[in-house]
Amino acid sequence: MPAFRYVHGHAERSRGPARMTSRFDRPMLRRVKLRRHGGRFFVCPGCGLPHELTAETRVRCPVNGEAVTVDESLPPPPRRAAQVGDRIALRYRLTSVLGAGALGRVFRGMDEETNRFVAIKVLHENARTPQNDERFMREARLLTDLNAPGVVDVSDYGIDSGAPFLVMEIVQGSSLSDVIAEGELPIPEAVRIAGEVLDALVPVHERGFVHRDIKPGNVMLREDRSVCLLDFGMSRRATGTGRVTQAGARVGSPAYMPPEQILDDEIDARSDLYAVGAVLYETLTGVCPFEWGRGEKLVTYYDRVLSEDPDPPTLWRSEVPEALSSLVLRALSKEREGRYASAMEMKRAMLAAT
Repeated sequence: MPAFRYVHGHAERSRGPARMTSRFDRPMLRRVKLRRHGGRFFVCPGCGLPHELTAETRVRCPVNGEAVTVDESLPPPPRRAAQVGDRIALRYRLTSVLGAGALGRVFRGMDEETNRFVAIKVLHENARTPQNDERFMREARLLTDLNAPGVVDVSDYGIDSGAPFLVMEIVQGSSLSDVIAEGELPIPEAVRIAGEVLDALVPVHERGFVHRDIKPGNVMLREDRSVCLLDFGMSRRATGTGRVTQAGARVGSPAYMPPEQILDDEIDARSDLYAVGAVLYETLTGVCPFEWGRGEKLVTYYDRVLSEDPDPPTLWRSEVPEALSSLVLRALSKEREGRYASAMEMKRAMLAAT
């Protein structure tokens, strides 16, 4: 029966997601004290996810069923932030920082096996909790499984020195938020972009996931102007609530968040369609359906989203066809039942409206 041990140093050379069980010379145990539960978690080298560790020294991974013996004789490895110059999995050399968010940083890196540049997302050292680890690995597994046009391509993922990482293509182009800031888009171009976002969501929804953070900043336009959907870190199964961590900690971007997500209610594919409607609204008009007033408290903003109807896009831009304006307002319905049933249905209606 194999034993989990704390491991110092870097992982052995990575061979891709299918080789998750052979990423390490020795398996790794990681303990995290939780404020709410006071428990400990271990990261299983077989499935790559954190699971709660009970008082028993013999445990079984709930995903792959592998039985393991826990060895608690060694101290946990020290947490250290990934830095330019580091190597991940003895293969990816970090060369510069591309961006950073609340949970992680994205580096430009050199894949020294293929001699090509890639984007490497690494979880912040101070964000490494079992919940965040699981969210991060869920994103990696989903993107690897998708391998679909319109979705960022992930070539590798794993855990190095206790830190989850994933390796993606570098998307050359501009974010939709930058494009909107440059000025008004032609209506056919706005419709095309929204249609490609819907296309990208089809395989996501077919697998039972909801993106939960559709916004212009997560929509990249490649150099050929085709759409690439990014950042699946907030995605989760359609069944369940919008809550991920503690009560009151809503996940998503307020300007594009549907009412059910604000209320921590059940979410499904139609929750993403609301966000697409909000993005299309902004792409057509240059403003969000509900503008966040200067100095306005978040709770007040949420109250307006829940109780008020947005102005029709035609009020901001008269040349928007009435049928397209009505489509956007339907996508922004307060109740999920009032929206389109699927991404493909919404796209067909959008094409018919123009």
